[in-house]
Amino acid sequence: MSKFSSLSACLAFACAVTIAGDALAFCRTTTCNPKVDVCAFDDHGCNTEGVPVYWEGGATTLDVSAAGSPLWGISGEDLEAATSAAAATWQDVTCAGGDKPAIQVAPPALVPDPVPEFDKDGPNDNVVVFVDDAWAHEVDALAKTSLGFYVSSGILLDADIELNSDKFAFTVSGEPGRADLQSVLTHEIGHVLGLDHSDVPGATMAARANSSATEALRTLHQDDIDAICSVYPPSKPPEDDGGCTLARGSRSGTSAWSWLLVLGAAWRWRSRRRQSNAAR
Repeated sequence: MSKFSSLSACLAFACAVTIAGDALAFCRTTTCNPKVDVCAFDDHGCNTEGVPVYWEGGATTLDVSAAGSPLWGISGEDLEAATSAAAATWQDVTCAGGDKPAIQVAPPALVPDPVPEFDKDGPNDNVVVFVDDAWAHEVDALAKTSLGFYVSSGILLDADIELNSDKFAFTVSGEPGRADLQSVLTHEIGHVLGLDHSDVPGATMAARANSSATEALRTLHQDDIDAICSVYPPSKPPEDDGGCTLARGSRSGTSAWSWLLVLGAAWRWRSRRRQSNAAR
């Protein structure tokens, strides 16, 4: 029987974070689990063992909770619109040569009571949900993305995004001091598509990043563009080359609030594996 895996990535909110060192590069999520496997990491923090994960055929879907977040007055339609805009951000970039990456995320569907879970026997739905109470993950995690995939090939089977509206205030209209929903989803959908954290300050997928406003993460850095074009090159199947590509860049700004993303891991094994990375 083939093995399968699950990984999750978390986003956390922090205050007055500073960045040190040179900008480096994006990384791809791989099937190597450093909690139970012997994994190697390069100078940029990229996992160089295992197989990079990706969506076979460059296509996937997302189901959005129709309930939205009653706690913060965010409707299912608001969540659907933010998810659609975030997904479009990744699909609509221009790669070298002028073409778009070969990834298609179907228009999100509003569904009642979707459940973020991984069934080893499948099929699985990719879901986006708010958790208004009883948040069960890292207490400082703003959001968590969990991936299920074949360990042998890296082909993705499942991706679920949970938004920690229990502990953090979200906004779709720019209220200061609240997490911008579309920005959070842009980062999380990067994980859904197979990207890990970059060490380029200012990148949406940065392991650590400051921004002058949370909305800044809605816009992709060149490093993010290089990443998505590497995983899903135009008119080509995803490449299983793993590792990192060197890219340098930065985005500066000042704010009372800053984003802090840090790679971490919480793994569990099944006959199919569902793997978890944390960004705090």
